[in-house]
Amino acid sequence: MSLISPVFLLFLLTLIIVYYCCPAKYRWQILLLASLVFYCWGGEYQALLYLLTTAFTTWFAAVVISRISKYNTKYFQLDTGLNSEEKKALKANALREKQIVLFFTLILNLLILGIVKYANFTIKNFFQIWNLFGYSHTTIPTLKLLVPLGISFYTFQSLGYLIDVYRGQIKAEQSFARYLLFVSYFPQIIQGPIGRYDSLSQQLSVSHQFHYENLKHGAILMLWGYVKKLVIADRIAPFVIAVSKTPEKYDGSIIVVCVLFYSIQLYADFSGGIDIIRGISQMFGIHLTSNFKRPYFATSLGDFWRRWHISLGAWMRDYVFYPLATSKWVTKIAKSIKKSNKNLAKAFPAIIGNLLVFFIVGLWHGAEWKYIIWGIFNGTILAISILLEPFYSRFRETFPSLKINPLWHAFQIVRTFFIVWLGDFFDICSEIRMAFFMIKKAFFDFHISALKSGDVLSLGLGKQDYIILLLAVLLLFIISLFQENGVEIRRWLDHQCIFVRWLLLYALLFFFISFAVTGIDAMEGFMYAIF
Repeated sequence: MSLISPVFLLFLLTLIIVYYCCPAKYRWQILLLASLVFYCWGGEYQALLYLLTTAFTTWFAAVVISRISKYNTKYFQLDTGLNSEEKKALKANALREKQIVLFFTLILNLLILGIVKYANFTIKNFFQIWNLFGYSHTTIPTLKLLVPLGISFYTFQSLGYLIDVYRGQIKAEQSFARYLLFVSYFPQIIQGPIGRYDSLSQQLSVSHQFHYENLKHGAILMLWGYVKKLVIADRIAPFVIAVSKTPEKYDGSIIVVCVLFYSIQLYADFSGGIDIIRGISQMFGIHLTSNFKRPYFATSLGDFWRRWHISLGAWMRDYVFYPLATSKWVTKIAKSIKKSNKNLAKAFPAIIGNLLVFFIVGLWHGAEWKYIIWGIFNGTILAISILLEPFYSRFRETFPSLKINPLWHAFQIVRTFFIVWLGDFFDICSEIRMAFFMIKKAFFDFHISALKSGDVLSLGLGKQDYIILLLAVLLLFIISLFQENGVEIRRWLDHQCIFVRWLLLYALLFFFISFAVTGIDAMEGFMYAIF
């Protein structure tokens, strides 16, 4: 069931009525039932088995780990007469048992994710290597595997919960049904944000009372998300598809515009979807963490990734980057480097951590080499930035006034966007070689006159579409600019007189109804829903 379908809106309206009309103690069960119905709506009930397997194994493993910890703690509180060495041995044995449970549960769920998403990719590459040895007649087999909706999101969310229980940061949930709601919560499972148990579970379980403000603010956020998705992202899509499929037909200037449009499309689609998801949740009194913070206002690539897909970045930071950067072998290598180069030794853990994190992030985006190269590109740029940090520090000390210089700030934003835009060449293309071909055309076959010709009007967008797109992107920019300067738009609206408030809301609603791309021209679902 797509979030942009009339059926979903009817489903949501019915759910809101049922949720607030039923007794308060049953409201979390209503959300759980709705989440399972939503997940199985397309008839692919096998996908639910994957979800239930991940949910049950991580829940059960967390309960076992928690009981090992509780038993160990209670045992030591008793006067058992054990000496220090015996107590130390018992603690080590308990830790080993928890590590075994954690290890096998992680491996099981990562194997499920890996086989479903990457089995055919692995087989394809194995046979391509095999063909290099002269076996070109070999037919490459493929497995017909169902890829469950949101498997990357709910797997990472579940594993994050399990690791937090293992670390003793949260208590294990004893009710499987409540935990299943945390894993399967219906708006979030499509494309995130990746939730943390300590901040989300209580919100899902508590009986929320009806508040008009939650309904109003949620509806406004949903409407803004639909504007981003259906007015901007889906309007751009035909242009991007036409050029990226056959880039050899077009001039470098059109390719530049295509990738620029793709950057806008990707942001409007993904952030628009998150706005819809957060708006839906707020209607039920559930406040999800923000997944975007105006990333195209970032002044460095590191700043960009702290603003884009924030929940994934936080997950990678806590469960991959820090454990790797502080691991014994990385620390040992850094110490050995320190003898010859102190700066490199200091930067080494962060460099290795970023390279691995973005390799995984690239692979997480899809089982294709283009995503892996995209991830390596971002990781390498960040690694170079870390190496050059001493130079940047001296530069800032030499020119302290640049910190408050608006032109310098604008330059940093443009520079960062250019780096992100360059990485989008690998994301937009179906193959790596095509990405390099498009980059070559963009830089060495650029003729501005091609944009003045009528070709741009034959790529799925007419003059009216360009005007609507310009107005919508300008609106997005203005609102983002206000937000970047600390203005919370919905709260700001609350403080306006009723005439201004409803005038602006009706204007936005009219803009959406008039210019939303619907029907056969609309994209099916969201770009990140495939993950």
